[in-house]
Amino acid sequence: MAKDDNTLNGTLTGVALAAAAHWARYDDGTQRSLRNVRADAEEALDRIRDLQSRGEALRSRLPVVMDAQVGIALASPQTTAAAVIPSTNPLTRPDLTTQMESAISEMSWPPEPGQYDERGLVKQAGELTAMFLAMTYEEVRAFVQGLAQARPPSADCKMQTYYAANALVAQLCAQKLTWQQYKDAWARLFGGGGVSGPVTTVEPHSNPALPPQILGPLGSNVQSVVPLNNLNVAGAYANPNTDKAMRFRVTAGAGNVNALSPIASVRFGSEFKYRTADGVLVPFQPVVVASSRQSSFFIDSVTSTGFTICSNQQIPTNQSQDVYIATLSGVATEV
Repeated sequence: MAKDDNTLNGTLTGVALAAAAHWARYDDGTQRSLRNVRADAEEALDRIRDLQSRGEALRSRLPVVMDAQVGIALASPQTTAAAVIPSTNPLTRPDLTTQMESAISEMSWPPEPGQYDERGLVKQAGELTAMFLAMTYEEVRAFVQGLAQARPPSADCKMQTYYAANALVAQLCAQKLTWQQYKDAWARLFGGGGVSGPVTTVEPHSNPALPPQILGPLGSNVQSVVPLNNLNVAGAYANPNTDKAMRFRVTAGAGNVNALSPIASVRFGSEFKYRTADGVLVPFQPVVVASSRQSSFFIDSVTSTGFTICSNQQIPTNQSQDVYIATLSGVATEV
């Protein structure tokens, strides 16, 4: 019995030793795999850290760059989940023009960045968002793509293009025109217009819609100074008064209007200005001359904005005298 026990114990011991050896090999393999997994994970983390610290990754997380991405992304078609009946709500194009004037006037450099949360989601759009969204619009793309030529430009062509664009902006910055005035200027350039025909815009100093105005108070014993036309004077022509040519009827009141006394001040419909050789728009004095019966009037105190009509002869009580006034600029004028 003792012999059998020894044999069994020996067998069990051999089995245990074999199992231990197998377990040791298994454990070594497991630990080796864990070490390899740990090494791979650490290498992956190192690569992720390296990727996150690269310049392009850092720049992509700047708010202004994200603004540009958001603007372009807004033009992406919206994906919808599968449904029995497809959605009938297409992507609509945002209206950027409603508040464009105020947005443009408040632009600054660097651009005002947007605001994003810790996950990169938009909290508030930045200035570049609207610009890059506009770049996706058809007319903007058509205009930009229209600048491309069939053949590469020469060095002279590139400089001419630069000069033209740069000079255009410099000239525009010196203007004080409204949107409608620019529209009229384009219409004159291309000869276009509405259904009634080509649009014509009159030079301001020749425009009856911008007539000169009589300013008060009138001179001593002057009862009235009115435009000499059929609306104010019976039997008169339908004379349109402009800065360049004007006609007035002067009427004395209960007393004589003395010679060499002021009659009334006149304000031009538009200030007289011209552009100097260095491109600056400056006011100047035009030449103003008066014509009347027996040289009854003369012009004094001429400025860029108006002048004074003065009596050269006495005007008797309750009598009227007509004066015809011409304004000569001598140079091309601008407003």
